[in-house]
Amino acid sequence: MVKRKRSCETSSMDDDNKQPSTKLSSATNAPTSTGGTNGFRVPVHSVGKSSGSAIIGRPTAAKKITIKNLSGSLVLPDAYKIEAWNRLRESVDAIHQSTSISYSLEDLCQAVQNLCTMQFSRNLYDELRLLCYRHINSNLSVLSGQLAPEEPVLFLRSLNTFWLKHCQQMIMIRSIFLYLDRTYVMQHVNALSIWDTGLQLFGEFLSQHNTVLIRVVDGVLMLIERERSGDVVDLNLLKSLLRMFQDLHIYESSFEDEFLKATHNLYSVEGKRLVHEFDVPEYLIHVKVRLKEEEERINTYLDHSSKPLITLVEHQLLGLYNCLSHYYLFAFVLHIFVFI
Repeated sequence: MVKRKRSCETSSMDDDNKQPSTKLSSATNAPTSTGGTNGFRVPVHSVGKSSGSAIIGRPTAAKKITIKNLSGSLVLPDAYKIEAWNRLRESVDAIHQSTSISYSLEDLCQAVQNLCTMQFSRNLYDELRLLCYRHINSNLSVLSGQLAPEEPVLFLRSLNTFWLKHCQQMIMIRSIFLYLDRTYVMQHVNALSIWDTGLQLFGEFLSQHNTVLIRVVDGVLMLIERERSGDVVDLNLLKSLLRMFQDLHIYESSFEDEFLKATHNLYSVEGKRLVHEFDVPEYLIHVKVRLKEEEERINTYLDHSSKPLITLVEHQLLGLYNCLSHYYLFAFVLHIFVFI
């Protein structure tokens, strides 16, 4: 009897110990949610409505992300404009003086972009043009005043050296102000590119200082005359100066007319002299050589549009002798001999 009573008590105690575990397991198996603020899992049925919060499990509206363009609303202090321009001006002066630049190209380009973004493009363009204008005028004025007119070749070489250096400097300046060249210049029809601005300023100086331009043209004509006479001249110098005339758009207006006049006078005098010294075959051979030489000059250093040159030489060496009819008997033979 005692043993049976103890077994009943033991079974009843086991039942009492199992009940809490059953309740705990039921609570654990219930649906839960992570809606707690600290990341605890909370049963869904125990979560009620809270003020100002949505019911957990209900989908919320998706938020739209808007990206604003801040490039046109950059605001920098006015002191930055002065500081940035001072750095750019120092760099341009260093380029003109052929000295080292104290700032990196990246920093200078960023300064130009910032100034353009701050609506400082027009002022930046005008200030840069003024710097280039002063540099060109001061150096060309000194160059033209130092050399005497009796030294035409030395003057041409000095001018050509400054011209080639000016072209290199404008390329370097444009690399710094490239953002200005691609924004402000592209948006304004009347604004020339930085490269064209450098050409315009150089050409304006020569046009405004007519004595300097005349010295250059006369010096080039003198070199061509010497080369026609058989003297050895610097063809690279001649070619570079004539290319300068083309780039400055003054080849036709300032050089070609004077060149054709000099050609007319040269072959007019030469034809009148040789027509009495040579017999007909010798004279025709001489005309052929002269025409070939002029063709080579066109291909070497003259502008390829100088085709009237050939017609002018033919006219001066052949067309002025109407009284010498036997020369015209060989004119057709001359054309065949030259061009075939």
